[in-house]
Amino acid sequence: MIVVLMKDAKALGIIQNAVSNQIFPWIANADSAKMAWNLLHSEYHGGDQVRSVKLQNLIREFEYMRMRENEPLTAYLTHLNELINQMKTFGEMLSNERLVQKVLISLSKVYDPICLMIENTKSLETTEL
Repeated sequence: MIVVLMKDAKALGIIQNAVSNQIFPWIANADSAKMAWNLLHSEYHGGDQVRSVKLQNLIREFEYMRMRENEPLTAYLTHLNELINQMKTFGEMLSNERLVQKVLISLSKVYDPICLMIENTKSLETTEL
């Protein structure tokens, strides 16, 4: 019995270490590896309709996302990357050009001169995010 509990605790630890900081709170209170796995499975492997609705919400959030005037650039880019990664988990792949365009159009006014310079001197197809 103790061996089974130790193996379950080890499996739970592996699952918890494998997920991102954003996903971890969903499984933090799981009592067993099976419970954590079931929570993740129901969240990410729901029916096609559930996955479609979740993806639509993420796409909407991506489209409307803008950098706030007092928000640090690193915080904005971190939040944007988290959103992009969530979209990838549901199968949405965005081209690098689209991601660069999104950043350039959604930065605050302070970055307008930099954005203008990038748009005029770089090819968005080859510029890395």
